[in-house]
Amino acid sequence: MTTRISGLATGLPIDDWVKEMIKGRKTQIDTLEQKSTILSWKQTDYQTIYSKVKDLGDTAFNDTLVANLAPLKSNNTNDSVATTSVTASTQKLSHQLTVKQLADNIYTASTAQITPSGNDKATLASQFGITADFSVVINGKTINVSKDASINTFVSSINNANANVTAVYNATVDRFFFSTSIKGAWDGTYGSRIDFAGTGADGMAFFNDNLKLPLAANVASNATITPEGNAKTSLATQFGLTAGTDFDISVNGTTLNVDTDESIDTLISNINALGVGVTASYSADLDRVTFTGTGTTPQVNLSGDADGLAFLTDNLKVMSADSRMLLGKDAIVDIDGATDLHVLDNTFTMAGVTYTLKGLGTTNVDVVSDIDKAVENAKAFVDKYNSVLADVIAKYKETRPKQTTGTRNGFEYYQPLTDEQREAMSDDQIKAWEAKAKTGMLSRSPILATILDQMRTSISQPITGVSGDYKSAASIGITTGEGWESYKDGGKLYLDESKLREALAADPDALKTVFGTTGSTTAAQGIAVRIKSVMDAGKTRISQEAGLAGSDISTGYLGDRINEYSSQIYKLTLKMNDEEDRYYNQFSAMETALQKLSAQSSWLSQQTGQSSSNSG
Repeated sequence: MTTRISGLATGLPIDDWVKEMIKGRKTQIDTLEQKSTILSWKQTDYQTIYSKVKDLGDTAFNDTLVANLAPLKSNNTNDSVATTSVTASTQKLSHQLTVKQLADNIYTASTAQITPSGNDKATLASQFGITADFSVVINGKTINVSKDASINTFVSSINNANANVTAVYNATVDRFFFSTSIKGAWDGTYGSRIDFAGTGADGMAFFNDNLKLPLAANVASNATITPEGNAKTSLATQFGLTAGTDFDISVNGTTLNVDTDESIDTLISNINALGVGVTASYSADLDRVTFTGTGTTPQVNLSGDADGLAFLTDNLKVMSADSRMLLGKDAIVDIDGATDLHVLDNTFTMAGVTYTLKGLGTTNVDVVSDIDKAVENAKAFVDKYNSVLADVIAKYKETRPKQTTGTRNGFEYYQPLTDEQREAMSDDQIKAWEAKAKTGMLSRSPILATILDQMRTSISQPITGVSGDYKSAASIGITTGEGWESYKDGGKLYLDESKLREALAADPDALKTVFGTTGSTTAAQGIAVRIKSVMDAGKTRISQEAGLAGSDISTGYLGDRINEYSSQIYKLTLKMNDEEDRYYNQFSAMETALQKLSAQSSWLSQQTGQSSSNSG
């Protein structure tokens, strides 16, 4: 590293001399940095326009979708029965819905206070007089219960068992609650259930006698029962049994002979005719059978001979005998002539209409064109188009301001400030200067000119190859003004809402035709399709010129130029440093020589003075 003496010995202004000597090289570097900065500003402005062009392209894409160009809505005659909405694939049809039953999840609670008067609630033993540990099974999850645990510990054990059941004990009312969050009757895969199959006598006695829960006796199929493709003409065809044979099953101790030539509906009727406190049902929709115990002490005990037990277990897929099960409820509806349809939830979609059931009764639903929504979408497109058009025009027409006091450093236009210039200016002066220097970076840009020209052409040209009265933007009330107004505004769009509504009333697909028609040529495309293509092409040209915001600065043509300037600046800076070091080395040598000359001069003066003294 060079040792810079800086004229300390001689008092010469060496720093100033060196600075002046490398001034030419510093000016070269400053000029390159200014050029690089200008390109960086251009890059930023282009990337800002890119984001606006992208926004218009996205809006145009949305306006090529049928759901936005020809939106539909549902008119409902009775919102107390159901509310409705429609999807894009809905047909303009009328529907009738009758709600016979709402879907529900399971709620059951103690029928009275559960703690005997005066008993302590510290443990199940002290609260209920439980003398031994026991276990319960809920939806297949076994929960071991200690007599020394509290009822709150028991509640936590159930809730932590992942059995899709929530237990609550409310000490204030002294009652126990069970619930599920899922609606619908359990079909083996979906729906809501609280199944106590596998719970022993002690556990069931605890639920019934201590917690006072009204647990009905239900036995149900744990999956769909009819093999795919089998006809339900008879038990033989439905389950693949041998025709013309029979077997016995027992329901609550009463034997029933079953003929395989009879249908499952006949079997259900025969069971219900036994009068043994069991009601059987078969849901063709869910493809499941359910046995429900009735009376004051409901129970369901199923058994049979070898073939009968196999039929109950393998074909009907019923739960174990005397399995206590609480079932959620399906919604049951009639829609458009189809009766008694079971759905698991109160919200479902059919034929493109989403129904949210609210109560029992009938409602009529008409799917019609949503003109208000179509107009709203057209307005949004026009607003976005005008916003982007104005921004692009502003950047295109923006000119670079000239310095009012003549040139500065040889430049007519405002240039980025050098470090030296910044040091001589206040913050406000710097801010004002740079605002002018950054102005007009995209003035008369050919990229912007192309985008503007194609935007206007996309709007003005009619759509070829389509029939009907609506083939252009102007035909549905979207125009660019007239005469001087159109020229002055640079092609700004105006929307005549009355004319658009009139067009949509006459032809609900008018907006879809004018905006969304696809074609093999630009002339055969709708204006939204064209604008999307124009914006995509614009984004490509901008990214090729300036790269994308957030990406490496070296991307795009401008990025490559900025890189070239950076390389030149780096090389010139090395040269300047070398020159600076060389000048300081030379001045250092001069300083050393001058010091030696001064020392010799002093010695000679001293010698001369001594000689004169001696001769005297």
